Amino acid sequence: MKRRIVTLLLPIVILLSFTSVNWAGDFTFRKTNWGMSKYDVKVSESLNVEEENNSGITYRTKVLGKNVMLAYFFDDNKLTSALYILNECYTDDYDYIKDHALFQKNLREKYGEEKTETIDKKDIPTSILTDPDAEIRMIKEGYMQIHSSWKTHSTKIKLIINSNNNKIVSSIYYEPIPDL
Repeated sequence: MKRRIVTLLLPIVILLSFTSVNWAGDFTFRKTNWGMSKYDVKVSESLNVEEENNSGITYRTKVLGKNVMLAYFFDDNKLTSALYILNECYTDDYDYIKDHALFQKNLREKYGEEKTETIDKKDIPTSILTDPDAEIRMIKEGYMQIHSSWKTHSTKIKLIINSNNNKIVSSIYYEPIPDL
């Protein structure tokens, strides 16, 4: 009887050890690994697909209690990057800055201090520089972007705040570190 159970279970154990799903929990982003197929990524997510095409899948979810769009990007049916974009609608632009600071604090707690932080500024009009809300206006009007980045053994993480069509956008971008 025991021999029969072992004979039946052995092929299942072997099959599971060769699947692309990582049962050990050593993932590179959420419950995925770089290079996974679109099918495997969809299986790993419990969320409903919002949109899908050949190059990506998007979902709506929450991160730190904030509404975000989650996007997975693929090349040749292999996971190549992922992105969270803050998807809140605020009337006060300062709320976007607060959410960005919340994401930054969480990333610092998880990955340590940033490896780099870059503030890109373009030719800023004097009228903005004298405004008490200069930083918010510079970001919103496209004169300033802030990039912070972290690295793990397999992933580059970039926290970005910038603007798109005069709206402040905060996003977190994940991509694999290329093999050397």
